[in-house]
Amino acid sequence: MFFRISAALAFMYLIFTASTAMAQGPVDARILTAKAKAPADVRAGEKATLRIDFTIADEWHINSHKPRDEFSIPTVLLIDSTAGLNIHKIEYPQEKIIKFGFANTEISVYDGTETILCEFSFSESYPPGSTQIQAKLKYQGCNDKTCLPPADTLLIVNLQVNAGTENTETPAELSQIEKNEPLQVLKANGFLPVDKAHAGDTLGVVVVLDIEDDFIIGSPFSISEKLAPLQLQFEESPDARFEAVSFPAAEKRRFVSQTDTSEMHVYDWRVYLKSRLLISGTIAPGQYTLKGKATYQAYHHAQRMFLSDIVDQFVESDVDFKPSDALPTTDLTFEIPLEIVDKSIQPANINDEIFVKSGFGSSELRILKIIEKGVLLAILVFFIGGLLLNATPCVFPVIPITVSYFSAQGEQNRFNRFLVALAYVIGIALIFTILGLVSGLAGKQWGFLFQNTWFVVAIVMIMLALAASLFGAFEIKVPAALMTKLGQSREGFVGAFIMGLTIGVVIAPCAAGIIVALIILVAKLGMIFKGGILFFFMGLGLGLPYLFLATFTGLLNKLPKSGMWMVWIRKFFAIVMIGVAIYFLLPHTYQIEDVQSFYFGIIAIFAGLFLGFLDHEHGYTKGFKIGRAVFGLFVIALGMLWIDGATKSSKAATEMQILNQTSDNPISHVEWIYYGGEDIDQYLGTGQPVFIDFHAKWCAPCREMDKKTFPDPRIVEISKQFIMIKVDCTTPDQQTEALKKRFNALGMPTLIFIDANGNIRNDLRGVEFAGPNELLEKMKALLP
Repeated sequence: MFFRISAALAFMYLIFTASTAMAQGPVDARILTAKAKAPADVRAGEKATLRIDFTIADEWHINSHKPRDEFSIPTVLLIDSTAGLNIHKIEYPQEKIIKFGFANTEISVYDGTETILCEFSFSESYPPGSTQIQAKLKYQGCNDKTCLPPADTLLIVNLQVNAGTENTETPAELSQIEKNEPLQVLKANGFLPVDKAHAGDTLGVVVVLDIEDDFIIGSPFSISEKLAPLQLQFEESPDARFEAVSFPAAEKRRFVSQTDTSEMHVYDWRVYLKSRLLISGTIAPGQYTLKGKATYQAYHHAQRMFLSDIVDQFVESDVDFKPSDALPTTDLTFEIPLEIVDKSIQPANINDEIFVKSGFGSSELRILKIIEKGVLLAILVFFIGGLLLNATPCVFPVIPITVSYFSAQGEQNRFNRFLVALAYVIGIALIFTILGLVSGLAGKQWGFLFQNTWFVVAIVMIMLALAASLFGAFEIKVPAALMTKLGQSREGFVGAFIMGLTIGVVIAPCAAGIIVALIILVAKLGMIFKGGILFFFMGLGLGLPYLFLATFTGLLNKLPKSGMWMVWIRKFFAIVMIGVAIYFLLPHTYQIEDVQSFYFGIIAIFAGLFLGFLDHEHGYTKGFKIGRAVFGLFVIALGMLWIDGATKSSKAATEMQILNQTSDNPISHVEWIYYGGEDIDQYLGTGQPVFIDFHAKWCAPCREMDKKTFPDPRIVEISKQFIMIKVDCTTPDQQTEALKKRFNALGMPTLIFIDANGNIRNDLRGVEFAGPNELLEKMKALLP
């Protein structure tokens, strides 16, 4: 009923809005009416104002130009590109801050009647005569219970341009791209995993889109784009049917123009699109051709240099957006050959590397892009990446340890200090390479290691021990017994190399975020040698600051009163190191049931190490050292027992949760069927009622239902008697659009109830936020 009233209000506004003496644009017939006004006559070269007045229906609002919620779609005024039309600035209305009725979240909106002002001008060379400005107002409407899909309103203003005081020649085309014959910036190729197929087979399909250098194309993941979204369609036939296309994650780019700054989701270089081919069981053997079409819009960058590829890896650069540099939306067709053979003939696997690459995540694809553009670029990027690792939490505090170590090496000339420092850096690079390659060859990832309680404890102990060293408890040096075997004459070089290996072990975990993707790529593609080279140069980049620190330590020692400020710096970094230990520890404690025992265990293990072994104060007798070592071992054992007990209690709690979920006790969450393009009729009329939730990420009421309604134990319990289907309408494909149309799901959330006989219960239908009590009553109405 509420939705009908709102629609009626929107229709009344539509009738009420009338044309004026000035130009006026069309009106959106749902919740917003708008009209555009501009002076009837404009002189070329002089500024004028385009005024957009819009009115929003009662009890509705639209998101402001800069909404506070990351999922909300902003209101944006877009002006179509015309040669010689200059947009100087756009002024949006003052935002209003409101709260949803179902949540405490504050959002930034417009409601009632508002105005957007756009300052524009035509170039002095613009030809006199009649012209028009086309504008598009993009917005998303919501009330306190439901959100409509993003919409737009086209506004057209007719006006007269009078000659300016100077040159009135016809302007040259401003675009860097020739519009009469659009460039073909995309190449499409389709691949199957086998050279032959049988009737009734289901095969994976990969379509590879190669994008020309200096171009990007729009992706399907952002609704408020300046570029048309990428679409991929296959030609259907009775003998072959394709499932919904899976698109990879897109890159985020900030597009900056004279009118506004917005975040866009785009593709560049190469895109791997995946689908599945369902071959009919009655298809006859023979040669077939599968046809597809990619629809895209490309945008031309200014020509970029070699270094731009390096900068792109570490800096999110802005794109100077000019609508005239966007090519028209283009269709690109492609074909995939298919050979159907008798089942007695065995197909051979082909295109293995293509299918492996199609399974890469965004970080792996970025690495692949770097490697395929050339070894030199890859080496430079990984060297710089290693250098940037020094800013990570547990790498930066190693700097004072390095300075302290080389300060204790004694007086040497700068060249010798450089050689010793080089040995130190090579040690870091070597251990970095070994750890990465061993992990890759073994198929291990640092992420899995950090799920292990005892590995986390070991890392934390190393960090706390380093903090104790920085506080002055002991000096880090190569063991004397080892140096005796290696030879005292080589102590500087060998000792520095071993010290580098040690520091490399300490640093390596901090590189997890970068090296894991490379490890996966090396393991999957078998690039062991090339991967080893990249690991090594990443280690060199990481060690570069230490090369300079160690080389110029002598200068640091010669600074006035260097001792006291260095002691203060060491203690400062000791505190930072303790923070690093907490940084590693906190995420893991969320999995621990008995947190108190876990923390006591950490303290006990460190106390045992410090009091029993690390404290090297002068004056301890040999007998006391033995006694404190025994005491230390006892406390360490006690700490390990505490931690073991805490982890076992967590494991027991997890097992009990699993037992509850497999017994007669309620499960902890709704068991959803996530719609993926399948035939929805298979779930209807089965003797079990069906509930369908049409939702979207940009829908705030939907997210609140996921937080408050569906986790309610009563909803979880009653859902066991339903077939629960969730349909994601954030970026709907063809199948989802068809399903939305079938159930008239215009706003989000839309809640559909279907009884056990397959009949749709429109009396229970909901198009707004529903709390646990309301939803429970509607679900009960479908049960006997």
